[in-house]
Amino acid sequence: MAALFCAVPGWAQEAAVDEEIVCLTIGIRENVERYRDLHRSPVTGDVCTDWQTFRTLPQVEVYADRVPGGPGSLTVFGPGDVADVLADHPAEILNRAPGVNVQMNSGQEHLISLRSPVLTGGAGQGSFLIMENGIPTRASAFGNVNGLFELHHEVAAGLEVVRGPGSAKYGSNAVHGLFNFFLPTTAGDGLDIRVSGSTLERYRLDTVLRVPDEALFALSLQDDRGWRDATGVRQYKGTALADVTFAGWRGEAWISAASLEQETAGFIQGFKSYRDRDIAETNPNPEAYRNAWSVRAAARFVHDFDLGTVTFSPYARLQEMEFRQHFLPYRGIEENGHASAGVFASVATDFGAWNVRYGGQVE
Repeated sequence: MAALFCAVPGWAQEAAVDEEIVCLTIGIRENVERYRDLHRSPVTGDVCTDWQTFRTLPQVEVYADRVPGGPGSLTVFGPGDVADVLADHPAEILNRAPGVNVQMNSGQEHLISLRSPVLTGGAGQGSFLIMENGIPTRASAFGNVNGLFELHHEVAAGLEVVRGPGSAKYGSNAVHGLFNFFLPTTAGDGLDIRVSGSTLERYRLDTVLRVPDEALFALSLQDDRGWRDATGVRQYKGTALADVTFAGWRGEAWISAASLEQETAGFIQGFKSYRDRDIAETNPNPEAYRNAWSVRAAARFVHDFDLGTVTFSPYARLQEMEFRQHFLPYRGIEENGHASAGVFASVATDFGAWNVRYGGQVE
């Protein structure tokens, strides 16, 4: 598989509104009489009537410029957003973006809607591109409808959501849009530890150790007993990242791993059964489960040449998953997995006012 892409920037446009005097309504009638002389228009000499007062509006400038690197409708969450939400499930932060509706199912399972219906099956795994540091987490033909649980979002430095079809710049599968999670950087030093727990018997540990401007190591552990019978989740994620420089090349290399052991809840039957607490907390499919693990390794190297800035990004991925299809009549066990490797390469160069990027992907 190979892809070519070319992108040019949007031109900025500017519109300005001159200062003007306007008459705005206020909510305290007696203040109008008290300050009538102070609220006389310096332009017309008129005085505001009851419930009104003069105000000067500041100059407004509107720029129709695109966000750098954003091919379409874009939402970006920074490290502060990630830390404030402290999401136990990626849907808890992604659903704050407009046009996104990630349905939370049992445990860490989910279904995605991104400017689309809530898609399942092959449509769900082949319509949304999920990325880590700009590298897709799966090969194009091996998506996962529950693919968000493989990302180390708990310690992410931020994430972006692109709504609508993505350009070839990102690769295949961005039919309805994409999610791009950014790993933390080596900037800073010391050890960060966060521990949380709740009355739902959900416990979590997140830790990040940084060697300033050289490397970092991050670990996230989660143990969720579940509020229904036999619905426990144990999840482990780890990331190691290092800054790399050699022969004029600069960049970073990283490896991420995730493991999920989940007892899955089935559908409760019966009219308004959810209103009965004893029934609502049961699990009619205690035999259902989902076990999965994944490992991803990648690097990004950048070098400035006379022809432009060259970016070179090799990557490799391994993944396996086993789960019982309790939602089907035969309730069989499915096993799937894949191994893939590839490389992104691009050259960015300036031609006067134009910035052109060209490159490709081989996988």
